[in-house]
Amino acid sequence: KKYGVAVKCATITPNAARMDEYHLKEMWKSPNGTIRAILDGTVFRTPILVRGITPFIPGWRKPITIARHAYGDVYKNVEAQVPAGAKAELLVTKADGTEEKYLIHQFDSDIVTVDYRVRGFTRDIEGRKHFIDHEINSIQNYLSDDTREAYQMTDVNVYQENLFHTKMLLKDFELENYLFGDATRTLSTEQREQVTERLKHEMLEIFYARNMPR
Repeated sequence: KKYGVAVKCATITPNAARMDEYHLKEMWKSPNGTIRAILDGTVFRTPILVRGITPFIPGWRKPITIARHAYGDVYKNVEAQVPAGAKAELLVTKADGTEEKYLIHQFDSDIVTVDYRVRGFTRDIEGRKHFIDHEINSIQNYLSDDTREAYQMTDVNVYQENLFHTKMLLKDFELENYLFGDATRTLSTEQREQVTERLKHEMLEIFYARNMPR
């Protein structure tokens, strides 16, 4: 602690699975972050130079740098499980006690693309590749009823190549989830309709991957 330096063994930051595996009483914080906070230290490590990393681009002769940064001490983050439809908000409490909320993320995706393909990595005992491991006509058959009800879906499948692709577009949405703070409160009915139509148009263009007429 005197010199702000520590040497430790490799550690794992617990998650829900680790709690069950190691019978932990709680989801303890990162050991790295805990030790560093006690020492009031910083993250620092000298580069490890290795040879033999095959570059993706043939003929590449420049150094390849692989870096992992603990910017802003992300080890102090909190892991939480939330139900579908929930949203994460940033709450700012001012000195006078008033509060402002800002949407960080809505845990519902507007547009989803799902791909499925077995690419021959699975082999039988004779070494023969399996490019598909079960009968399948559509990814939609494996989605829950509430998901199919919430989304408009289109299949783009290439059966000859065992490639299955499903595009999903959210049918209904709340405008409040797309604007910062309480912006929707200042909109007139006509303005809300205009913004909603623009949002729908933007979503359709992304869904169909082409420019749509207005």
